[in-house]
Amino acid sequence: MFKNSYARTLLLLCLTFMLAACGGSDDGSAAAEHLERADVYADQGQYRAAMIELRSALQKNPNDLTATLTLAETLTFLGLPHQAAALLEPWHNDGQRAVTLTLAKAYAEQGKHLSVRETLTGYTAANEAEQTELLRLQADADRLAGNNQQALAGYEAAQTRQPNNAEIAAGLARLHIDLLNYDQALAVIDRFSAAHNSTADLQYLRGLSLYQQNQLDDATRTLTEGLALVPSSDIFLPTRRQLVSLLARTLTEQGNATQAMIYNQILNENTNVEFTRNTESAVEAIGRGDLETARTTLESLIQQNPDSQLVALLLGAVSLQQGDLEEGTALLTDNLDVELAPIPFIRLSAMAQVDQGMRDQAMSSLQRALMARPTDVDLMAMYGILALADSDPNNIEQGKIHLAKALQMDPSRSRLRLALAQYHQAQNEPEQAMGYLRAAFAQSPTDWVITEQYLTTLVASNAQAEAEQVRDRLLRDHGNEPYSLFLASLTDFQYGATTRAMNRLESLIQTSPNWHMPYLALARMQRSTGQNSAAIDTFLRAADANPADISGLQEAGQLIARQGTPEEVVDWLLETGIERPALADHAKALAAQIHIQQGRLADAQALLASAQADNPAVNRIHTDWLVAEARQAANREDWGTARARVAEAVSRQPQNPDHRLFLVRIVAAEGRTAEADQLLDDIEAEFGVLPSTALTRSTLALQDQGPDSAYSSLNDYWLSSDNPTVLPELIRLANLTNQPGSDLLAETWTQRQPNNPIAWQTLGNQRLRFGNELGAARAYREALSRNADNPLVLNNLAWLVRESNTDEAIALARRAAELAPENPAVLDTLGWVLHLDGQRIEAMDVLMRAQTLAPEDAEIQAHLAAVRAAQ
Repeated sequence: MFKNSYARTLLLLCLTFMLAACGGSDDGSAAAEHLERADVYADQGQYRAAMIELRSALQKNPNDLTATLTLAETLTFLGLPHQAAALLEPWHNDGQRAVTLTLAKAYAEQGKHLSVRETLTGYTAANEAEQTELLRLQADADRLAGNNQQALAGYEAAQTRQPNNAEIAAGLARLHIDLLNYDQALAVIDRFSAAHNSTADLQYLRGLSLYQQNQLDDATRTLTEGLALVPSSDIFLPTRRQLVSLLARTLTEQGNATQAMIYNQILNENTNVEFTRNTESAVEAIGRGDLETARTTLESLIQQNPDSQLVALLLGAVSLQQGDLEEGTALLTDNLDVELAPIPFIRLSAMAQVDQGMRDQAMSSLQRALMARPTDVDLMAMYGILALADSDPNNIEQGKIHLAKALQMDPSRSRLRLALAQYHQAQNEPEQAMGYLRAAFAQSPTDWVITEQYLTTLVASNAQAEAEQVRDRLLRDHGNEPYSLFLASLTDFQYGATTRAMNRLESLIQTSPNWHMPYLALARMQRSTGQNSAAIDTFLRAADANPADISGLQEAGQLIARQGTPEEVVDWLLETGIERPALADHAKALAAQIHIQQGRLADAQALLASAQADNPAVNRIHTDWLVAEARQAANREDWGTARARVAEAVSRQPQNPDHRLFLVRIVAAEGRTAEADQLLDDIEAEFGVLPSTALTRSTLALQDQGPDSAYSSLNDYWLSSDNPTVLPELIRLANLTNQPGSDLLAETWTQRQPNNPIAWQTLGNQRLRFGNELGAARAYREALSRNADNPLVLNNLAWLVRESNTDEAIALARRAAELAPENPAVLDTLGWVLHLDGQRIEAMDVLMRAQTLAPEDAEIQAHLAAVRAAQ
């Protein structure tokens, strides 16, 4: 059918296929007639008629492999390789070997080297012609992937086998053009043309090489000769379009505007100019923020051309920007070919999928995009950051590898170092985190997000000297930058230079009166130095500077609360909202929050109803109200109301899994365990397996099957995730079921979270449980070094040292009693250690108070009796 193609041969080999389409049935005979007519039409250049005949053949017999292959070849030849691939993919998925090379060629024409490789994997050529085509297609895949040496070797091997194959010569020439080796490209083409007949494709590549070398006269002559080789047809063939387009450009640069205009007119006549113009108009509308006009234009275009992936992707992007996450995500997901799509669309699609709870799909898309573009730094960065936040250790490791590779290729991407630093901080690996922060700051000192994180980490690590060096560098090198002065002020305040910090902030407010951050920082410094009235005024100035930020008004209200009742705070908020209308909605929302905390839900509802519902703070606190309403309803076992309120909370904050887990607990409390399990499965399908979902599943197991099942469920999650969040409950269940190793779990907790006082307290409790008093005392001291005011830890340590160090025991027990004066166990310990020290009158008084609080406690009664007997 076509030059340099084996499609015509397929027609002659029809009888070799043992298929119904080539048999003696009426449908097979009719299909053969269509194929014959298609061949005739194609030879005459009447490709539209040829395709009609081919499609008719397939309608007669959908299983006709010959018609399918011939149509696919026709579509690829006419510049529609994506349609050819769609036609052949079902056959290939069914294991039909005969479509492999044609499908691979369609992918190659689209530039999809990854799909070419996947299609050719495991394929074995049956003859010399197939082996040559296989080598050529593999070389095409290497060229498209940038594997230039492999591509060169592949083309040369294929050309050795079949030196008269113009497609091989064209591939080799394209490779040299990609490498900017224009003389070598010309040598390949001229050598082939001298030995064989040239083709339009080769003439185009020769003209392109000459054009790139600014040999415009020779380029014009070559391209004109190429046009004469393009067969006449009823369709503007892709090769003709390439030749005409480059010829018009060449003539223009030669100054031959008249002839160039003729060729441009030919292009316009064979291009859907209106469709192109409208698409460009939509893009311009997006650029200027006129999303509604862009959407209207794109919706019209998609009706005209439903196969346009670009229009569908643009419409998906507009939908996302307009807040229609579901439609936008669907449009991007359904129309995104990650091998070919522009990187911004791939990133946008991945972010939308993550927002919609489709994290696994986003990761899969990015992985495939990276396979297709293994050196793209943007893709590496996005995949790496997304993988770091995953729960799968293998994905996390891959994320670190990709981020490191991205930094190696582009060291200027300091935000990637910040992401790695934040990961290591979360993993309690401060040295690694600090290393990345130092490197990020050195690279980008005026990236204020990085510099602020760096300084914050230095202060938290007590690295005063280094923090002051950073401050001094900021003032020296970037003293005119407002954010530099702001960060220097925060650093000064941290190290006691409060007056200097406040003075600098006052000056910064004068020069940047609309920037609310200096107001907030100054107000917090005023609050810390006891200047509450000044702080309240400054907090309100911060709110005036940025009414969208609720924090200024909120912190001012907290100061008012220190000296007034909740009712007085509500009155102040509402009055402030009247005096400052821009703050009215936030004032109502905060007043409603106070009502919610006091359980006055009707008053809260009234305030929220009078505020703007689209205000994010109002929406957030309204959601809190719905959850509070649900809790009240659940407490009175009004399950219908509870479910309705939680469902509305979920609709307002669909990405908050906690609300959905609350619904699971409500359904479980109703005794509908199977439904609760299904809801939990749905949550994990959307958000992945989280510590909160694992804990909820364990709770359901405890309720339905008992503590052994609950322990088993949570232990399975712990073993697979290594997430310390579940350790407190896992240790409790281990104790409840007498599982061995609960003390080892507590030790692991302290290793994973060494600054967590509760972890050390739990370790102490576990060691005490198993009779290791010395180990328990050490753990309790570690806990107190991190939180000196925990009465239970103070009490337990006092009891452990009661005989070895009575003075310390008394000091510890007294402090515990000060913090928990109504706790009978604490009072019992204090009374007993006083007795051991001989202070029996005070001991008697303390133990009598303990007995009053716990009259049935046998140990307190025994201690009291011992003290009485000793007097």
